[in-house]
Amino acid sequence: MVAVNTSLDHLNRTAPFVEGFEHYPRMVLLLGRSGEVIALNRLSRKRLGMETEGALPDAVHIEDVFSGTRDRLMKDVFAGATGGRLCLRGRAPTKEGANRFGFQVTPLREGTRVLRFLLTETLTRAIPQAFESLNTKVREANEAAADARRRHRQLQDSYQSLEQFSYVAAHDLQAPLRNIATLIRFVEEDHGPEMSEDARGLLGSARDSADQLQCLITDLLAHAKSSAADLNLQQVDLSSVVTSVTRNLSTEIAVTAAQVDVAPDLGAVTADPVMLHQLLENLIGNALKYRNPARAPHVTISRDPGSLERDRLLIRDNGLGFDPAQTDRLFTAFQRLHSETDIPGTGIGLTTCRTICDRHGWRIDAEGWPDKGACFRISGLR
Repeated sequence: MVAVNTSLDHLNRTAPFVEGFEHYPRMVLLLGRSGEVIALNRLSRKRLGMETEGALPDAVHIEDVFSGTRDRLMKDVFAGATGGRLCLRGRAPTKEGANRFGFQVTPLREGTRVLRFLLTETLTRAIPQAFESLNTKVREANEAAADARRRHRQLQDSYQSLEQFSYVAAHDLQAPLRNIATLIRFVEEDHGPEMSEDARGLLGSARDSADQLQCLITDLLAHAKSSAADLNLQQVDLSSVVTSVTRNLSTEIAVTAAQVDVAPDLGAVTADPVMLHQLLENLIGNALKYRNPARAPHVTISRDPGSLERDRLLIRDNGLGFDPAQTDRLFTAFQRLHSETDIPGTGIGLTTCRTICDRHGWRIDAEGWPDKGACFRISGLR
């Protein structure tokens, strides 16, 4: 192959560029970045069914001489510039009977920007199907990489939005809400005895609504932090985390006369200790909250004996359970399977649990039996 200077400055100083290749014994084409055919030699015109001499017709594009759509063909050209080879199928039949051509692709740059492509026919006329497959795979890989970069930017934007939400929830929302709760308390203390029973009832409802909104903001803030905070992965002893969680829940455990049984061989797991604590506190706390009024809560925490790699943790209870048909709603934000008037809550806790598991590469699922209890399974622990 003739050595070619691939800078545009050199080509612009060569007048005209195509004359140097007019009698070259292989096909040579010069393409613009958008797919326009700038020049091609005599052999290329002959074999592609363009027998006209001299200047090309106006607005000749790559899809006019090769099969395919302009966008896809140019993606193949860009991919060929990465891999070095390209296979194209001509539109016009040739005397040889074959219309599939292989090219060496050379990107022509102005500085660092690619503005044109030089396509030079390779020595072998019969291009293997592997070349065409390789071009397709390289193009698809480039497209997948571009899509991954776009999704990464979207994810970064989402994290920034969550961080901004965390600030708003922590400061702009909670401060006025605390002020409302304080004013309600002042009214109850200073004017409660003078108010009618209906008025005191309305004031109590306002106080309960403020408390409920405070819980909602707290849960939303916890969910935002679990989504946006950096993971601090380390080896964590599961038994120690469970002990810390049950200590935090000791009041609820005492009030409900609950029995919490922890297997002695939970082992260690690679996790963010703060998020793991939050995950287990949500799950064990739910087992106490959604208890069956007919019996004291009984919660068991163990590794799944059916898992050969011991990569599953089970949290089982004997509480209210849930309808298996409603399992898909369980981890969706603001979806509650039990009446709000019976058990207070915001419907965000299990959504936060799923977010924490997703960020660690774990899987969380649940199985429920109405009025008999539920079992939450965390899989993929390492």
